[in-house]
Amino acid sequence: MGLRRAILLVLPLGMSFSATLMAGSPEEVFRQVAASIVVVEVSGVKGEAISLGSGVIIAPGQVITNCHVIKDGKTFTIRQSNQKGNLPQPASVRYRDIDRDLCQLEATGFKGLPATLAISKLKTGQRVYAIGAPQGLELTISEGLISSLRELDGAQYIQTTAAISPGSSGGGLFDDNGHLIGITTFYFAEGQNLNFALPAAWIAELPKRAAAPAAKPATDNAIEWINKAVALQEKQDWPGILAHSKKWVKARPGDTLAWYNLGTAYSILDQADKAIEAYREALRINPEYADAWYNLGGAYSRLNQIDKAITAYREALRINPEYANAWFNLGVTYYIQGNHDKVREIYQTLRQLNPEFADEYSNKFILP
Repeated sequence: MGLRRAILLVLPLGMSFSATLMAGSPEEVFRQVAASIVVVEVSGVKGEAISLGSGVIIAPGQVITNCHVIKDGKTFTIRQSNQKGNLPQPASVRYRDIDRDLCQLEATGFKGLPATLAISKLKTGQRVYAIGAPQGLELTISEGLISSLRELDGAQYIQTTAAISPGSSGGGLFDDNGHLIGITTFYFAEGQNLNFALPAAWIAELPKRAAAPAAKPATDNAIEWINKAVALQEKQDWPGILAHSKKWVKARPGDTLAWYNLGTAYSILDQADKAIEAYREALRINPEYADAWYNLGGAYSRLNQIDKAITAYREALRINPEYANAWFNLGVTYYIQGNHDKVREIYQTLRQLNPEFADEYSNKFILP
């Protein structure tokens, strides 16, 4: 019986609606949120221009951007080309979270309309809009879809087809209600539609995380490692992911995701024994990582270590009782073991959780 494969992971806009524009249309979303977007200009010690990026106003005089936009700067300026009387303003760094590549600038007296953070659950396939200053072209909007959602640090890291490019970093990713769902941060030049946004939910955690002692050097952050792993995954370059993950665990030995991705690369390259070692290290760091338990179960199954596979799947289900894939693979493993009573019990559970899975599951087994 074939097991399901390993998984790779690597908040008011008080503007009235125009009767001539459809709610959720690109024109309406742009009209709602344009006053929330700023250009971030970064200068060096001698006042020379170093870089240019984007930012999103989240409160009066408070702007969110990416840390990599401002990392080499000495002075910073924020401006809005569409706001009369709102002159460029000097800004200072209020909060830095290097590991998540999220920074907050403060410019006392700067005007602008704070964005509204989304509170609804995101869905793969929903329409989104990226707005920023790509290539220095201020207030540029691009439309796309959420192509993938990746669970990361209790939030959803967003992959989107909405185009971003240099200068877009720090801009906003909005849903069709004009609510901020992410901060555009990265695109992969070698891949088509590989664009990423940090979860807007992380903004609320920024003050607390910035106050904590820095655990990593300023030149290193988790997001860069994750982005590269995702890009390699999209290319299905598993040897490349393996090489990348080996460097990742060496640079960040305490990073659960690094070990998890190393395990997944080994697993897909049919090196189950090495995959088990990597997954167990990920679980030593974070014992509540359901996906790592799930993939560990798959690795044990490929080595015909059935009892250990069952234990691993059970741990995944302890953490996430609605994990349909884990129920499915647990049923397959019980079938291999010859425990048909458990196979029937799991079928009833899958019928409640995911009828489609239940149908696929029942078609795999002919029970006495």
